[in-house]
Amino acid sequence: KGNALYFDGKDDYVEIYGQDLPVPQAVSGLRTGAISLWFRVDSIPRLHGIAPLFYYGGEEQCDFFDGANQGLILEVGHSPVHKRSERLYFTIFANGCTYPSFCFDSNQSIFKGRWYHLVVVVGEDYNTGYLDGVEMENRNYNFGGPGDSQFFDNALLHERLWLGRGHWDRTTQYLKGAIDELKIFYRPLSEDMVQALYLEGLEATPVEGPDAAEGSLTLWPNPADGVLKYETGQPAGTILSTVQVIDMNGKVVHTQSELPPSGSLDLSHLTAGLYQISFSGEQGLLSGKTILLR
Repeated sequence: KGNALYFDGKDDYVEIYGQDLPVPQAVSGLRTGAISLWFRVDSIPRLHGIAPLFYYGGEEQCDFFDGANQGLILEVGHSPVHKRSERLYFTIFANGCTYPSFCFDSNQSIFKGRWYHLVVVVGEDYNTGYLDGVEMENRNYNFGGPGDSQFFDNALLHERLWLGRGHWDRTTQYLKGAIDELKIFYRPLSEDMVQALYLEGLEATPVEGPDAAEGSLTLWPNPADGVLKYETGQPAGTILSTVQVIDMNGKVVHTQSELPPSGSLDLSHLTAGLYQISFSGEQGLLSGKTILLR
């Protein structure tokens, strides 16, 4: 946990393959199941391209303006087909080098530089997706609908499984960002299972980069019933300049200043839901973590 794969957006990618096989046999035959991963995108092509997270299908590019990889793909962005889109997409191409046979998107923008937990679930007669432990009930279907069941087994080509690399409009695209905790399940996951995965992985979303301060942020309980306790790991006497609480739409809904390195926050005035918590101090950004209020 926490040892994420980092991709430079130029030529970094990971290939997963089976013993003497182009892809793991256990994956290629899945008709139902789930894909779970943590991801962070640091760049989203808004004029042309995608930020590919998970790619499964043909090794070679299709001569088609879309991805058309004859398999499935998880990606952020879809321009210029969806002009300047910053949404998250789950797409399957079971009809060859042509339009997708199935596709839904998050119907909300993904913020650059922020960690997200994604789970896509495919059952015998349904599909759905979860973002940060919450079902994407407002997801938008571009092809197919909520009663469709398409997964790895529907791929026409079982040649490559890549992380951070994918095909788009006759080009090869690479992810600038990070991926962690990839898990593939052979059966659909319930909402409770998705929630457990999300809460388990909260500690696997560290802050990186030059703005990260020394220390380790701990928040509890999670979920919280209004009062959230925190421990920053900063030396005694340190004053934290600001804490911000941000909702899932990116709006700052609570701010406090001049806090001690450990204490509690009264968030009882906020409605139930998921929130991002960010502490900053003299040494820079301490951390940003997601908590669930109920």
